[in-house]
Amino acid sequence: HLCLKGNQIKRVAGLENTKHLHVLDLSVNHITRLSGLKNLHLLGSLNLEKNQIREIQELEHNKLPLLR
Repeated sequence: HLCLKGNQIKRVAGLENTKHLHVLDLSVNHITRLSGLKNLHLLGSLNLEKNQIREIQELEHNKLPLLR
């Protein structure tokens, strides 16, 4: 579980080595575009509440199969 809530994050980066991550909380940040999540194959829960996401292409099921 990784909680990065409320850290004024603008982009998702540096998570390439967290391949065993199941829960990621990126809520209450300044994220507008998702990238850097493609290697998180075990990710089952992703909280993006209160961001300004404009593009969600990386959340396709074939890249994050366990994400609900």
